[in-house]
Amino acid sequence: LCQFLPQERVCEFARLSQQELLLSTEKAVGPPELFQTHMKLMKSRDSEKLLRMQVDERTKLLEDLRAQNSTLEHDVLRFQEREKHINRLRLLELKRPWLQFEESRLRSQKLRDQKQKLEAELKQKEEVYEPLHKELQDQERKVDAYQKERQQNLSQLKSIDIDRRKKMEQLDQFDQDMESLVQDLKNLENRAGDRKRKRDAVQSELNRLERELSSIDKRTAKDRIDRQQSAVNSINKKLQELQHKKLEETETLRTKQIPLRNLQHKMQQLEDMKHQRLDVLRRADRDAYNAYMWIKENRNMFQHEVHGPLCLEVRVKDQLHARYIEHLCPRWIITAFVCQNEGDQSILLEKLYEQQKLRISVIYTNPDEFNRIYPRPCDLQQLRHYGITGWADEVIETHPAIMAALKNNAGIYASAFGSKETEGCIEKLLKETNLNMIFAGETQYSRTVSKYNKSISSTRVLYVRPAKFFGEGGDGQRESIEREMLRIKQDISETEVQLMEVNKLLGQLGSDLQNAKRQLDEEIKAEKQAEALNRRIDIKRRELEGLQGEEDVSREEARIRKSQSNVNRSRAIKAIQLCATFQQLTKLELAQDIVQVSRMESNSKIAALRMRDQELKRSLLTARKELEDTKSRHEHEYAATRKLYTEARNVAPLEKFKAQFEELPNELDELEEEIHATRARADMYYQTNPKILEDYEERKAQIEKLANELEEKEDQLRNSVGNMEDLKRKWLEPLKKLIEQINGSFKRHFARLNCEGEVKLAPHADYDKYALEIWVSFRKDKQTSMLNSHTQSGGERSVATMIFLISLQDLTPCPFRLVDEINQGMDPYNERMIFSIIAETACRPKVPQYFLITPKLLTDLRFTQNMTVLCIFNGPWQLPQDRWNLPTNRREEIE
Repeated sequence: LCQFLPQERVCEFARLSQQELLLSTEKAVGPPELFQTHMKLMKSRDSEKLLRMQVDERTKLLEDLRAQNSTLEHDVLRFQEREKHINRLRLLELKRPWLQFEESRLRSQKLRDQKQKLEAELKQKEEVYEPLHKELQDQERKVDAYQKERQQNLSQLKSIDIDRRKKMEQLDQFDQDMESLVQDLKNLENRAGDRKRKRDAVQSELNRLERELSSIDKRTAKDRIDRQQSAVNSINKKLQELQHKKLEETETLRTKQIPLRNLQHKMQQLEDMKHQRLDVLRRADRDAYNAYMWIKENRNMFQHEVHGPLCLEVRVKDQLHARYIEHLCPRWIITAFVCQNEGDQSILLEKLYEQQKLRISVIYTNPDEFNRIYPRPCDLQQLRHYGITGWADEVIETHPAIMAALKNNAGIYASAFGSKETEGCIEKLLKETNLNMIFAGETQYSRTVSKYNKSISSTRVLYVRPAKFFGEGGDGQRESIEREMLRIKQDISETEVQLMEVNKLLGQLGSDLQNAKRQLDEEIKAEKQAEALNRRIDIKRRELEGLQGEEDVSREEARIRKSQSNVNRSRAIKAIQLCATFQQLTKLELAQDIVQVSRMESNSKIAALRMRDQELKRSLLTARKELEDTKSRHEHEYAATRKLYTEARNVAPLEKFKAQFEELPNELDELEEEIHATRARADMYYQTNPKILEDYEERKAQIEKLANELEEKEDQLRNSVGNMEDLKRKWLEPLKKLIEQINGSFKRHFARLNCEGEVKLAPHADYDKYALEIWVSFRKDKQTSMLNSHTQSGGERSVATMIFLISLQDLTPCPFRLVDEINQGMDPYNERMIFSIIAETACRPKVPQYFLITPKLLTDLRFTQNMTVLCIFNGPWQLPQDRWNLPTNRREEIE
């Protein structure tokens, strides 16, 4: 409807840059889509520049990343090869719990079968033991009964023997009385003739008998008999005690010989243990076995003794320690040979390794290293409260050369052995000490410190597998058995010495008993002799009394005959009684002998039964202990089997890894060897810094990402360039036409002022740098130059600006145009030129109505009929309109 051009807009327009001038021109006189297209081009150009910069940056970054990764490809390939072995090793270790579970399951099943077998054997032994023990008790009761019967028989024998002695004494007395009566009868017959002679003879005989009787002290003899009888009884008692002691010592000797025979049997088994180890070596490493046999046959070829393989020379007492040592030592050390001389080492390698192609390991140990002190990682006393019991080299018994080889190659001096207490504080122990290798229970704990950062470490936990080469039955057990055998042999020797002493005492007591009995018989005989002398003295005295007086022979003879008859009758009765006594005594002695024989047989049976009973009892105790141990081991193994199954399921579900596990060894030993071999192959490739691999993988992923982004950005760039070309065509052609129109009008106006002017478009690669340049020349002798503040004066710039604005107005049809104070700040010459151009432009036909507002006008301006001048009187000091009178005011002004 109206174009308004205020003065301040003219000033602002003059201050516009060439680029801003172009944009303002597009907005002022161009179609609306022209400016919008230009803005789109500018934004597209910015986007293109950003895309191109991003493409360049990504291209350079991609090249840098590819260059960096190309330098690491060799290490990465080695790492990937190592990772392949590590993955296989991880898979092997994942299968190990299943094989451990399978072995544990088989052990559990074996222990269950063994438990059932032991239960059956124990039941069978109990069935054998019960009747045997009952028989032993019966025999002991019989012996007690025999002993009671023997005591009773002894008591009866003593009483009957006393009665026998009395009866025999009475018979002897009867014999003496009969002899005396017969003699009396003879004397009576010869009394008459020999009376005096007989009386003298009787007197002489009586005197002799009295002298002989006086030489015998009857009381003293009786005391001697009692003492001798007591001595005989004492000797009999000692003899019985010694016989009982002999039986006990014999039984003790037999009892001690049983464990000796068992130990000898075990020793025989241990004698075969080295052959068993040798057989294990033959099956595990045929080359080492053949080398051992060759060295055994050719020992004279070496200057010093060649030791090995180490599995035959190393002695470990405790089987758990044997497992530790075997786990600690690599396979090649276990089957290695140790030389103490370099020449022996050369001979061994030449003869076996080179000529016979035996794959063996030979270690040379300098004798100077035998007494070398190796530094411990820690003081053992400081480790006691962690449950550490000692170092690995302290449990080994072997030659110093082998010990030095183990310390140098296996580092056993730095490996500590712990207890169950150690397992509870293992993390604290590894954190607070310098220990890198610890064994506790059935587990190995090894700590590895990072080569790149000493503060970073990792702990590896491994199960200690059962010893294969250092198995049960070592030399430590042999020494223990030898010591036990020596102790038992000493006990047996002591028992044999005691038995010999008992036999010697029995011989002495037998001799003493014979002497005592002989002396007792002599004393009894002397006592009987004294009694006989008393009787004979009595007879002689009576005879002497009879000879001293006269007597009736017939009556005396009748008395003697009667006395003989009485004596014979009493003697016959006593003889019958004595015969009955002898019969009874014989019967009792026979019964006593039978009892003694039965007792001895029972004692012999008891000794055998006791021996058998003790053997069975020990066998039962052993069987029960073995059964309890087997039950405990079965329960423990069963629990371990369940635990291993759970761990195996948690670590590697079988259904997930079954196909992969089928390609791996199915035996634990083979799997362990494969693990060691795979670990060795993995260790052959040096361990790349994981950070480098991470960087490589990150760069690789970044390269892929950048490549995709670069491709995407390049597509975007191509699309953007294509779109810009389309927009450029849509924008540039109308713009050029517009500029040409502006330029034509601008040139015309400048030509009217006898000046030159030109408006032209200055292209640029960046659309925001496209510019609209105004070239002017106000003097004929000068070429046109770009309008700027350095070349043209302020008035010239104002004229050029106004002419440019007027040229723009020619392109914009509208009903009204309003220009406000555009002449302010112009010199009169430029103001006059501008006024003439505006007047000419506004007065052309068919142009919009033009309003020029100005506070002042120059004089002598050229006006036409189409121009109207309106003067506005307004302000606080002006007259009101109703008081306005031009003539009066004019006159007042003149006056």
